[in-house]
Amino acid sequence: MAIAELPLKIDVRTNGARSIRIALSGDLDLATAPAFASELAEACAAHPSHIVLDFTDLTFCDSSGVRVCIAGSQRCDASGVTLHIHGANERVRKVFDLLGLHEHFNWTNDTHAAGK
Repeated sequence: MAIAELPLKIDVRTNGARSIRIALSGDLDLATAPAFASELAEACAAHPSHIVLDFTDLTFCDSSGVRVCIAGSQRCDASGVTLHIHGANERVRKVFDLLGLHEHFNWTNDTHAAGK
């Protein structure tokens, strides 16, 4: 299923009952964060063993996007779902680093972990 809300594209793929991959491309900001929040909440509600947020093609993320990631992480933790962030570029990662949240998330660049 793909949802296009300019300037953010959200692609959700289920890999059996165990894994859900949410790939974002474009800008994650105040205008696009609600669509991402909705998809992440729905994915967490499905209770997979893990969710991979694939940020490989994410070009921008502001505090609104970070807030969605934090809320999603908390929701996933409460449900026993592991949340990973895959492929974030330096610019996107720096936002998390500046907010002191780097250690709060599981980061990976492993293609297999991203469900590709």
